[in-house]
Amino acid sequence: MSWGNPRAWPLPEIYLTDGANARQWENVSVYAYYKDVPYGSLKWIGEMTQQGACQQPQRGCSVDEANSPYDGWYQLQEAVDSDPGTAGAQVEYETDIFWFDPQ
Repeated sequence: MSWGNPRAWPLPEIYLTDGANARQWENVSVYAYYKDVPYGSLKWIGEMTQQGACQQPQRGCSVDEANSPYDGWYQLQEAVDSDPGTAGAQVEYETDIFWFDPQ
């Protein structure tokens, strides 16, 4: 929804360890490229994973959703490079989330 706003950059959630989330986001970017959407294919500032949250015992998550920051970055970059219309775009950053409990 924010693509084209110069102050907004997509930060896809790449939680699944099998690469499915990265391929889904790449499909959106490929669609934008080939359908001549005004701003073209998506360019990501980075990606977000949740390994930190998954490792918290009181929260946790499925091991299938526990991508590390590097693995999420690699999956998204590999997906980006898989199509000639989007290849070469760099995924700059990786980030990870966790639950903060101020107690």
